[in-house]
Amino acid sequence: MELILIVLLPILVLGMLIMDRKTDTERGKLLDTEDLDYHSGTPGVDHAAIALQLYNWLKVRNNRHAISTHHALDKAFGRPRIEYPEGGTGYVMVYADFSLVDYDLLKIDDALMDLIERENEYVADFSQCEDMFKGETYDIPFVFRKNH
Repeated sequence: MELILIVLLPILVLGMLIMDRKTDTERGKLLDTEDLDYHSGTPGVDHAAIALQLYNWLKVRNNRHAISTHHALDKAFGRPRIEYPEGGTGYVMVYADFSLVDYDLLKIDDALMDLIERENEYVADFSQCEDMFKGETYDIPFVFRKNH
């Protein structure tokens, strides 16, 4: 139990320092602006910081089950509320501390895979699921395991 607290507490503190916490009103203003571009991501979202938090979350969970980046986000940060901004053509996933559009998921997935490769302590093994699922890279399951 102490080990979990020692590992998770710095992650939570780091996340609170890195992430731009927005109130519902501020988040609502962001969602209603014309600046929200579904093809370039949400302004102010630090994809690398979210990827780092996901990486640390994956390290402390059971690493023998297949999971996608998108599913890991929902597990690590809680299921998002889905909003459909007026005048928008897509939807926004509103987590407790940040909002994302599909393009953000691609950037977070890229940052997570780069981090896994750079750290070289773990691997994202897609071999068990490579023939089972096709789609966006952030929805393809992988097994996060120690690098042998």
